[in-house]
Amino acid sequence: MGTFLAEGRISDVAVAARTGKGWAEWFRILDDAGCKDLEHQEIATRLYEKHGVDGWWAQMVAVAYEQARGKRRLHERPDGFAVSASRVIAAPVSAAYKAWTDARSRKRWLPDGTLTISTATVNKSLRAAWGDGKTRLEVNFYDKNGAKCQVVAQHHKLPSAADADRMKAYWSQRLEGLKGILEKSAPAVTSRARRPATESTNGRPRAAAAGKPRRAAATGARRAKSTSSGSRKR
Repeated sequence: MGTFLAEGRISDVAVAARTGKGWAEWFRILDDAGCKDLEHQEIATRLYEKHGVDGWWAQMVAVAYEQARGKRRLHERPDGFAVSASRVIAAPVSAAYKAWTDARSRKRWLPDGTLTISTATVNKSLRAAWGDGKTRLEVNFYDKNGAKCQVVAQHHKLPSAADADRMKAYWSQRLEGLKGILEKSAPAVTSRARRPATESTNGRPRAAAAGKPRRAAATGARRAKSTSSGSRKR
């Protein structure tokens, strides 16, 4: 979905890219429309019908507006509280995906948690039920030039602000642990591959190596010519 900032709100760049306006402009528009006195669903419906904002983004803009105007607490959503955590990891995206989806690999960095995966797209995303199934996880994986990846975990439907704070800290710690394990086991990436001694940096034979056989042939030819001339004089 969106790109979340540390405090839990989707970034201004992300909301502008998907809705055509940044947070300040949306807040001004909703203030002018008297949305301070409206319920959440009324705000979301207005965004959808009057401004053409699609369903998920209408909900997120409405939530952010309510938080900014003191109508809703930090991390609070219509279906409970939601938090996110992310890490950039110096390992291939396939390794990060496996660390989540393979039970044995997951136990190495998530020994005290249980999740039941409901849907997954290889090396892209997964959705799962957490613990007793009352809360939900959404995890997205982003490849960064093959050698690195970003993992973003979002935990939804948390029952309270205290649970939200606790799980935000929890996922931050767990992803840091995952980062350490994957980076320790990731193969080293060198900036320049080793080349044969006779190959230059542009892949062509080195001049010195290529020149030696030609010089040897030329020297041999001169000696043969000299020997032939001496024989004719005698």
